[in-house]
Amino acid sequence: TLINYLKKDEAKNFVTVFDYETEGAVWAELDYEIVRTIGDKTIVKINLKTGRPHQIRAQLAHIGHPVVGDVKYGAPTALPDRSIALVATGVEFKLATKDEIKSIEIEVPKEWG
Repeated sequence: TLINYLKKDEAKNFVTVFDYETEGAVWAELDYEIVRTIGDKTIVKINLKTGRPHQIRAQLAHIGHPVVGDVKYGAPTALPDRSIALVATGVEFKLATKDEIKSIEIEVPKEWG
């Protein structure tokens, strides 16, 4: 579990992470689980407890493990297509028109191992 305080600089579109309450920063919490390690890369499953801008990217970088390709938050190199290796493989939400939960899931991209 990662618990931090995040403060977004709107002008720079960048989030700073704090380990303690800071003026203007908001509580951010996520759980993570290691799924598989391939060489020096690790696939992790993230369960967001809060949904803050850049939360996953900023919190993982803060603990020294930036998302692959995410040079904005400390990855050493960009991916060839300038994307980052972050994907939502599952999402659940309540339908606005009826009392029903909708779930959508996809597999981890095959090229990620």
